[in-house]
Amino acid sequence: MKQCDNNKTGFTLIELLVVISIIAMLLAILLPALGRVRMAAQSAVCLTNTKGLSLAWQLYLEDNDGKLVGAHDGHYGSASREYDWVNVPRDQQGNPVAGNSATVEQKQLGIKAGALYPYAEHLGQYHCPADRRTKSTASSTAGYNHAWRSYSIPSCMNGGTHGGRSVSKYTQIKMPTQKYIFIEEDADVDGANWGGWSLAGPINGNWDQWWDPIAIRHGKKNMMGYADGHAEKHLWLDERTLEMANGQIFGLVTPDNPDLKYMNKNYAQR
Repeated sequence: MKQCDNNKTGFTLIELLVVISIIAMLLAILLPALGRVRMAAQSAVCLTNTKGLSLAWQLYLEDNDGKLVGAHDGHYGSASREYDWVNVPRDQQGNPVAGNSATVEQKQLGIKAGALYPYAEHLGQYHCPADRRTKSTASSTAGYNHAWRSYSIPSCMNGGTHGGRSVSKYTQIKMPTQKYIFIEEDADVDGANWGGWSLAGPINGNWDQWWDPIAIRHGKKNMMGYADGHAEKHLWLDERTLEMANGQIFGLVTPDNPDLKYMNKNYAQR
């Protein structure tokens, strides 16, 4: 008569299903928490980037008799191309490359050729870790390859007539603690945006209209740098602002929008 084996090893099917169920339950509990931790870490890095760029912006003007670095991107149509903070993409020989076909490396070479790079010599400072466009072969709003730069300077900060009556000297900036100099944008030469970040009101008097959209990568918050060198998280209040950012909608009209009112009020003008 065959004896029963009381020293069996391994799991029964029911035991395996119980273990799998417990693991699935733990993952369901942990994944949202891990997502929040990742978002908080990305926000912290982005805030550090914005702070570093803002300080570099100040160092530049201290070395240039209070003159602001150019807010444009070194495009041939930029009046400030000789001292724009970043430059157009370029190859290893220094030749300009069209932004809609440039690689990330060529766009990084354009950043290195900019006037601000000697004061912020780490390419990671120009890229928010929550900006996923480095992993995409094309933008959802324009036909260009991988992007790197996540931040823009508003055109009013020495961006020429494209930014309205832009300021060119630090002494022309009223209340520098409130005037923003860096903002998160899906910025890419010959891609979604061109030059500095602009508003319609200061340019043509349409105060209820945005001009360029912003990029919101941290829930309902953005990292913004200011003319006194500080950086902070800015909370967006109007759902239409989120809609504009998510869809990358240009020229959206949003009457009585508190976010737009804030941006208009703190967009530096002479």
